[in-house]
Amino acid sequence: MELVKGHLLYLFLVFLRPIFGQLVTNVDGVLIGIKKHLTPIIEYQLEQDLIHGGEWPDKPSDLITWLLDSAKASGEECTLHNMAKCVVVFSFASTYLSAVAFTQALYELCKRPEYIQPLLDKAQSVMKNSGQVKWSKAAVGEMFKTNSFLCETQRYNGLGLVLLSRRVLQPFVFSDAQGTTLLPSMHLCINAWGNYRDDAYYHNPPAEVFDGFRFSQPTGDPESAQEDQPLQLLMATPTLEYNTFGYGRPACPGCFFAVAELKLMLGYMLTTYDFKFLPKWAKAKPQMV
Repeated sequence: MELVKGHLLYLFLVFLRPIFGQLVTNVDGVLIGIKKHLTPIIEYQLEQDLIHGGEWPDKPSDLITWLLDSAKASGEECTLHNMAKCVVVFSFASTYLSAVAFTQALYELCKRPEYIQPLLDKAQSVMKNSGQVKWSKAAVGEMFKTNSFLCETQRYNGLGLVLLSRRVLQPFVFSDAQGTTLLPSMHLCINAWGNYRDDAYYHNPPAEVFDGFRFSQPTGDPESAQEDQPLQLLMATPTLEYNTFGYGRPACPGCFFAVAELKLMLGYMLTTYDFKFLPKWAKAKPQMV
């Protein structure tokens, strides 16, 4: 949340941002809390590195280890403050947006309970066909209907009116007839809401209609383990029309992990719990969701 608040600082002149930053955000407090938990972990890993070198028995493979190894490889100083800042950024990218997308999916399931049984059947089917008690990568990869439902949830709700906000660093002139010019400090965004509600891109059914299986279709074989296949796109494959995870070279590198995470969470919820709206949420959901 502090990173979200930080965007407000762009409203102030550069020399005023350090002053208002202390008033608007509580980044220092967040870093202090993170350092408290990271200190024993980092001290232990640095101690083991000194004793054993780069590799040692039972060396964990986690974010902290990767950050420490990356810092040493690039010659950066492995300070607690630097590690804490990296953890804040990774936590924001890996949890905040995923939490919003998952919450939206749960609201849509409760609002449209007709999707619960088909998604539950598919989750149980891929678990059974994979021959494993636990979830596997192969099982998650076959959940095309779940992928479609998550895609449609993001298309219909979205993470905001605009996406892919970029700040211009140097002047740029487009090759159009008007010679449109971008100046430093300007901001560019994609009109995500307009794209996602455009019948030119989503017309069967119309863009204003929620269709959880818009991006999947039956193969016609009721006995088939893969009873549905991707029709237009997978959620982790950005296109010009569907760019929740960005587009092109700067697209989110963690999109495949994020989509697998969302599928696993939704599959777990469906196979473990029954859920529905409380009466007060039956007609509307919070505006921020």
